[in-house]
Amino acid sequence: MKKCTDLILLTVGNIFCAVAVGMVALPLSISLGGTSGLGRILNALIPIRLSVWVMILNVILFSLAYFMVGKKFASKTLFSALVFPVLLEIFSRFTFMSILKSDLLLGSVIAGVLLGTGGGLILRGNGSCGGLDIIAIILNKRFGLSTAFLVGLFDGLVLLGQFQSDNALSFVYGIVLIISCSLTMDRIVVAQKHEVKMMIFSLESEKIRQTLLHEEDCGLSVLHGESGYMNNPISVIVSVVPYEKVSSCKEAILKTDPRAFIVLENVQAAYSGNYKLRRPEDTIRKD
Repeated sequence: MKKCTDLILLTVGNIFCAVAVGMVALPLSISLGGTSGLGRILNALIPIRLSVWVMILNVILFSLAYFMVGKKFASKTLFSALVFPVLLEIFSRFTFMSILKSDLLLGSVIAGVLLGTGGGLILRGNGSCGGLDIIAIILNKRFGLSTAFLVGLFDGLVLLGQFQSDNALSFVYGIVLIISCSLTMDRIVVAQKHEVKMMIFSLESEKIRQTLLHEEDCGLSVLHGESGYMNNPISVIVSVVPYEKVSSCKEAILKTDPRAFIVLENVQAAYSGNYKLRRPEDTIRKD
């Protein structure tokens, strides 16, 4: 089931990326970063289809990833390396988004949002966007250079390679596209089901602990501290729960101790690791 979900995310993510480049950025002549932008530069030197250049670059970069980074990382880039150029060739044939030529700023934002959404879905599907990021990862591994800095540097160089004095706005809108893409991708990558961290301060902490564990089915930890004014020892309960359970948990806490002090804080993402609630049936030994 997990592999099926990942495959769907990878496919939809590549569709979004291909739509952003083929249907929006290319018809509007907006400068691009990554292999798509590098492909445009090479296309000006040797005029073949952009999708063909992207495929050639992806194969070269995939080979580098395979031999210099490792099979595991290379396998994550393979799907996008092969599928994206094909989808790009398909969607670049649709030009109805050229109506945005009258508002290139809007077009660059739309392209950036679509590209960021696609990239985020690919990462959520345990894949990799590959591209020039592979070179950045190799240099980071070999020389310890900052991956984020190198990715930004490569995108900047690719944008400069597409700069034309008679169409400088295309370069500016390319920067807008990359910023929109980065912001959107960040939001997509951390977009899990909304979770909330609860911190409960109460003199009835043991009763509340039992209530949350056995009635609300919540995992929790107990921190030992002291009150700020009286210096009395106090137990602080910390629990991360899905947003939809906050109301019932709060009601159960206040029912147990109407004077309980509750702090709620939004959590971008939480990963369980080995910290999972063990139910009684999990601990029954079978002889």
